[in-house]
Amino acid sequence: MGLSTLAIPYVEDYVQICDYSFDGGILAMRNLLELEDRPTAVVCTSDMAAFGAIHEIEKWGLQVPGDISVVGFDNTYYAQVFKPGLTTINQNIHSIGIKTIEHLIKMIEQSEYSPPVVTEPSSLIVRQSTAEIKK
Repeated sequence: MGLSTLAIPYVEDYVQICDYSFDGGILAMRNLLELEDRPTAVVCTSDMAAFGAIHEIEKWGLQVPGDISVVGFDNTYYAQVFKPGLTTINQNIHSIGIKTIEHLIKMIEQSEYSPPVVTEPSSLIVRQSTAEIKK
Protein backbone atom coordinates (compact mmCIF):
# COMPACT_ATOMS: atom_id res chain seq x y z
CA MET A 1 0.00 0.00 0.00
CA GLY A 2 1.55 3.29 -1.09
CA LEU A 3 1.18 6.88 0.01
CA SER A 4 -1.25 7.72 -2.79
CA THR A 5 -3.54 4.87 -1.74
CA LEU A 6 -3.90 6.59 1.63
CA ALA A 7 -4.13 10.09 0.08
CA ILE A 8 -0.85 11.10 1.75
CA PRO A 9 1.15 13.55 -0.37
CA TYR A 10 4.73 12.67 -1.31
CA VAL A 11 7.10 15.33 0.08
CA GLU A 12 10.59 14.98 -1.36
CA ASP A 13 12.18 16.83 1.58
CA TYR A 14 10.92 14.06 3.87
CA VAL A 15 13.11 11.49 2.10
CA GLN A 16 16.48 11.47 3.84
CA ILE A 17 19.36 9.31 2.67
CA CYS A 18 21.42 7.93 5.54
CA ASP A 19 23.20 4.80 6.63
CA TYR A 20 21.61 2.27 8.95
CA SER A 21 23.44 3.50 12.06
CA PHE A 22 22.40 5.37 15.21
CA ASP A 23 24.34 8.42 13.97
CA GLY A 24 22.71 8.15 10.55
CA GLY A 25 19.30 8.31 12.23
CA ILE A 26 20.36 11.36 14.25
CA LEU A 27 21.52 13.26 11.15
CA ALA A 28 18.48 12.37 9.05
CA MET A 29 16.09 13.29 11.87
CA ARG A 30 17.89 16.59 12.47
CA ASN A 31 17.35 17.48 8.79
CA LEU A 32 13.64 16.69 9.15
CA LEU A 33 13.27 18.66 12.38
CA GLU A 34 14.83 21.72 10.75
CA LEU A 35 12.06 21.78 8.11
CA GLU A 36 9.34 24.38 8.48
CA ASP A 37 6.68 21.71 7.89
CA ARG A 38 7.90 18.73 9.94
CA PRO A 39 6.56 15.23 9.37
CA THR A 40 4.39 13.70 12.08
CA ALA A 41 5.77 10.22 11.44
CA VAL A 42 8.97 8.68 10.09
CA VAL A 43 9.89 5.20 8.87
CA CYS A 44 13.58 4.40 9.28
CA THR A 45 15.68 1.91 7.34
CA SER A 46 16.75 0.08 10.49
CA ASP A 47 15.98 -0.10 14.18
CA MET A 48 19.38 1.48 14.93
CA ALA A 49 18.57 4.48 12.73
CA ALA A 50 15.18 4.71 14.47
CA PHE A 51 16.87 4.79 17.89
CA GLY A 52 19.04 7.66 16.64
CA ALA A 53 15.97 9.47 15.29
CA ILE A 54 14.20 9.12 18.65
CA HIS A 55 17.30 10.39 20.44
CA GLU A 56 17.31 13.51 18.23
CA ILE A 57 13.55 14.06 18.60
CA GLU A 58 13.87 14.00 22.39
CA LYS A 59 16.95 16.26 22.24
CA TRP A 60 14.71 18.86 20.55
CA GLY A 61 12.25 18.62 23.46
CA LEU A 62 9.67 16.69 21.46
CA GLN A 63 7.98 13.44 22.41
CA VAL A 64 7.65 10.08 20.72
CA PRO A 65 4.91 9.29 19.83
CA GLY A 66 3.12 12.45 21.03
CA ASP A 67 4.76 14.76 18.49
CA ILE A 68 6.34 12.33 16.02
CA SER A 69 5.75 8.61 15.51
CA VAL A 70 8.78 6.48 14.65
CA VAL A 71 8.95 3.07 12.94
CA GLY A 72 12.11 0.99 12.58
CA PHE A 73 12.98 -1.99 10.44
CA ASP A 74 14.52 -5.27 11.65
CA ASN A 75 12.68 -6.08 14.89
CA THR A 76 15.92 -6.34 16.81
CA TYR A 77 15.94 -7.42 20.45
CA TYR A 78 16.48 -3.80 21.48
CA ALA A 79 13.25 -2.71 19.80
CA GLN A 80 11.28 -4.37 22.58
CA VAL A 81 13.40 -3.12 25.51
CA PHE A 82 14.04 0.44 24.26
CA LYS A 83 11.77 3.11 25.79
CA PRO A 84 9.41 3.76 24.18
CA GLY A 85 9.10 0.28 22.70
CA LEU A 86 9.88 0.62 19.00
CA THR A 87 7.24 -0.15 16.40
CA THR A 88 9.17 -2.04 13.74
CA ILE A 89 8.89 -4.15 10.63
CA ASN A 90 9.78 -7.80 11.17
CA GLN A 91 11.26 -9.89 8.39
CA ASN A 92 12.31 -13.52 8.37
CA ILE A 93 16.10 -13.09 8.23
CA HIS A 94 16.64 -16.86 8.46
CA SER A 95 14.54 -17.55 5.37
CA ILE A 96 16.16 -14.67 3.48
CA GLY A 97 19.60 -16.06 4.33
CA ILE A 98 18.71 -19.57 3.16
CA LYS A 99 17.27 -18.32 -0.14
CA THR A 100 20.32 -16.11 -0.70
CA ILE A 101 22.70 -19.02 -0.18
CA GLU A 102 20.65 -21.26 -2.49
CA HIS A 103 20.83 -18.67 -5.27
CA LEU A 104 24.56 -18.06 -4.71
CA ILE A 105 25.24 -21.78 -5.05
CA LYS A 106 23.24 -21.91 -8.30
CA MET A 107 25.17 -18.88 -9.60
CA ILE A 108 28.47 -20.64 -8.85
CA GLU A 109 27.35 -23.95 -10.37
CA GLN A 110 25.56 -22.51 -13.42
CA SER A 111 27.33 -19.64 -15.17
CA GLU A 112 24.15 -18.62 -17.02
CA TYR A 113 21.94 -18.65 -13.91
CA SER A 114 20.00 -15.45 -13.39
CA PRO A 115 18.46 -15.30 -9.92
CA PRO A 116 14.78 -14.40 -9.79
CA VAL A 117 13.29 -11.56 -7.80
CA VAL A 118 12.40 -13.11 -4.46
CA THR A 119 9.94 -11.58 -2.05
CA GLU A 120 9.60 -12.47 1.58
CA PRO A 121 6.57 -11.59 3.71
CA SER A 122 7.05 -9.13 6.54
CA SER A 123 4.88 -7.93 9.39
CA LEU A 124 4.43 -4.79 11.43
CA ILE A 125 5.13 -5.16 15.15
CA VAL A 126 3.26 -2.31 16.85
CA ARG A 127 4.75 -0.99 20.08
CA GLN A 128 4.74 2.37 21.85
CA SER A 129 6.68 4.56 19.38
CA THR A 130 3.66 5.20 17.16
CA ALA A 131 0.38 7.00 17.75
CA GLU A 132 -2.91 7.01 15.90
CA ILE A 133 -3.03 9.28 12.86
CA LYS A 134 -4.12 12.80 13.76
CA LYS A 135 -6.90 14.10 11.56
